[in-house]
This record gives sequence, structure tokens and C-alpha cells, in this order.
Amino acid sequence: MLTLLLALSAHALPPYAAPDRPPAEVAVEDPFAWHTTYDAEHTRIVATLTIPEGHTVYRDQVEIDVVDGGGAVLGKPDLPKGEVRPDPAGRAPRELYAADLVVFLPVKRGDGVVKLSLRHQGCKGGLCFAPVTQERLVQVGAPGPAPR
Repeated sequence: MLTLLLALSAHALPPYAAPDRPPAEVAVEDPFAWHTTYDAEHTRIVATLTIPEGHTVYRDQVEIDVVDGGGAVLGKPDLPKGEVRPDPAGRAPRELYAADLVVFLPVKRGDGVVKLSLRHQGCKGGLCFAPVTQERLVQVGAPGPAPR
């Protein structure tokens, strides 16, 4: 009886759901990537978001937060101005980045391992990816005593 039900159900499936048909391709993962380094000469963290050619990132969707200062005191991120362009998703013009984004976070004093939360949302044409949040650890060292 079970064999008969399985045979009947296989024939009842529409062609796009047939079990012998290969699965549909899954959408490409988020093509953007964050990289972080410590610039000792200028006592700052450098966070770079790689933006592939033909893609954009919304400026108002970029957030960099210090989750844990690890004994260091940091200033606010220096987010550069973007280009005002028509929104690829079809809304009013917005500030976008169309090339790699470089953000500086000054390290005022102290040293340790800083944990950052890096968020962005990017698009390719009118198709936008879901917002992505990544965490990164950066070893920093700055002149002056660590805060107590």
C-alpha cells in the first residue's frame, strides 16, 4: 500500500517538484567582506568593506559598534560620505558606496583585543541582499595608560 501511495504521489507532483529533477540554484551568499587591521602608526583600527564591482552598499545601513573595548578606549567610527545616487531598489536617491569602503576608528588609549560588530546591507542592481552583521576581533595598542 505504501509503495502505491509513493508511486501515485510522485506522479501527482508538478514537473518543477519532481524528485528526479536537480535542485534549483541557491542565491549567492553575501558577496561583501569586512577586513580589520590595527594601524599602529596612526593608532586606529582600519575596517574595510570590500564591495565587488557592480554592487553598492547603503551608507545608512553601515554600522560599526564596539562590543567590547578589551581595555582600550576608542573614538567614534569615521564613516566617509557616500555618493548620492538613485536607489537601485527604486526609491528616492540615497547615499551609497560603489567602491571599497574604508572606515577608521581612533584608539585613544589602552590596549587589548577589541571586539567589533560590523553591519551592512548591499545591492546589485535592484536586488538587495539581507542586512548582514559580522563580528571581528582586533588586537590594538595605544600610548597612554589603560582606563581603570
